[in-house]
Amino acid sequence: MKKTILKSLAGLFTILLMVSCSTEETSVMPDENAAVTTSAAPSSNQLTARGSFWSGKIAEIDANGNAQFVINPQLIIDDFEAQLRDKGAFTDLTSVVIEKQAADNDPSDVGYIVIATDGNGFSMGTILERTGYSLSDGDGTTVGCRGCVDGCNLRYLLVDGHKFPYCREGNCGADCVRED
Repeated sequence: MKKTILKSLAGLFTILLMVSCSTEETSVMPDENAAVTTSAAPSSNQLTARGSFWSGKIAEIDANGNAQFVINPQLIIDDFEAQLRDKGAFTDLTSVVIEKQAADNDPSDVGYIVIATDGNGFSMGTILERTGYSLSDGDGTTVGCRGCVDGCNLRYLLVDGHKFPYCREGNCGADCVRED
């Protein structure tokens, strides 16, 4: 009787472990409980919370499609660190770049994401909106990815014309966690 109960509990534990480590959580659209703004312009509350520099041009795109900051990149690092501190996380971000990426589910859609990293497996970023040769803040959604250094990369999916950021596991597997 004891062995049967232990085997049942072990089986249940294994099933729960597999479900909790599922990659679905980091690779599908946000659920109905997630707060996702789909408008092209961030709300005034988001701008106030994020810093006024987000309301203007962040970068320009050159003839080769490369993005160059038109603001001091340290402003982005400082803002992201402030958001982390507000959530009780204290991380020193050391670099910030703008990456040109194709949507993982639609290679014909190319977008830009500003990403700050701490060099130890944590990155934080937001999708930028392109207007001509200018890049500005997209919908105000900021996503953090925590995992191993050579994986857990911030990417995006294109769904019904909207870009949804997510953390692609890469070499990290279940160690890759999305932090909103």
